[in-house]
Amino acid sequence: MFNRFRRNLRIRRTFGTLNPTRVELPLTKCCIEVNPLDGRVRRMLLNAIATNKLPAVQRFWARAVREFAPTMVVDVGVNYGECALGANYPGGCSVIGVEANPSIWPYIRRTLGARADQANFTIMESAASDRTESGIRFWISSGGSGTSTTVQPTVRVAEWQMIDVPAVRLDERITPHGDRLLLKIDVEGADLRVLRGLSRLIDAMPATLAIVEYCPDRLRDAGEDLSGVATQLCEQYSVWQFRDWNDVKRLNSAELRSLTVAKGRATDLVLSRGDAAADAMLRAVAAGGSVTAAGACEALT
Repeated sequence: MFNRFRRNLRIRRTFGTLNPTRVELPLTKCCIEVNPLDGRVRRMLLNAIATNKLPAVQRFWARAVREFAPTMVVDVGVNYGECALGANYPGGCSVIGVEANPSIWPYIRRTLGARADQANFTIMESAASDRTESGIRFWISSGGSGTSTTVQPTVRVAEWQMIDVPAVRLDERITPHGDRLLLKIDVEGADLRVLRGLSRLIDAMPATLAIVEYCPDRLRDAGEDLSGVATQLCEQYSVWQFRDWNDVKRLNSAELRSLTVAKGRATDLVLSRGDAAADAMLRAVAAGGSVTAAGACEALT
């Protein structure tokens, strides 16, 4: 209770109100519409801004857009748009966002409506998977939008609302655009299904730079063989564990198999393929300036 009071006090001091509905993202100065009563918004956005402790994925995205200069962006698990709707893209960049949670759609629409470049955006109001289906089960968490998922929850089942949503294999719906794909996947355990459902698009792009949530427990719940996954990912991509731009570690398949992640928690993996993606990672990691970053640069070269 005291921690919540302190968090609310920080939010009020930072935003001038306890429940801000429009938030400026500090790294890009882009504004997004949010539901301030959503637990995820309060913890991972409002409080994160107030304490200057932004999630790793936001720090990755802001610099990746600048260094990689994507011609195409795909964000699967848009949520309120901190990544897809929270950046300034090069002219002509095609941006596709995918979000399955109906409670968030009105906020995405309002944010998108305020962007001068909204014609470059497509928002798909559906789930993504490795096959297209007219309806799959989608569980919405009462604790916050960030844990909603197409993978059946195994804990606190009473706290979830189940609905049916359409599912799309994205490489059946998306046409390649340009030569550099920037990709984010954060869908609470279904991440590798989504990645498989993008394989033809990725193969068609000369360079891909992706950040993918990696939660071993939820991936196992989804039926994934993590040993096989480690081999496949490291055969197809350069794989990095990303905590921040000054804390990036290159992983081989054995290291990915043995990667330690606390029970129920996740880390972020960066996947790169193609010279343009490797060059962007080299520049971005070098700017991080730590010993870990220097070692990552040696691995890249």
